[in-house]
Amino acid sequence: MKKFKRKLAGIDIFSPDIKNCTDNGSMIAITGYHRLKKDKRMIGY
Repeated sequence: MKKFKRKLAGIDIFSPDIKNCTDNGSMIAITGYHRLKKDKRMIGY
C-alpha cells in the first residue's frame, strides 16, 4: 500500500460516496432497451 501511495503522490483522485455508486450494467441495459424500442432495426446491426 505504501508503494501505491508513493506512485499517486501529487495526483488528485475522485471517489464518490458508496451511495452514489451503482451498477453500470443496469444503466447500459435500460439505454439499450430504449434505443431498441425506438429503432427495432438495431437488432441485426
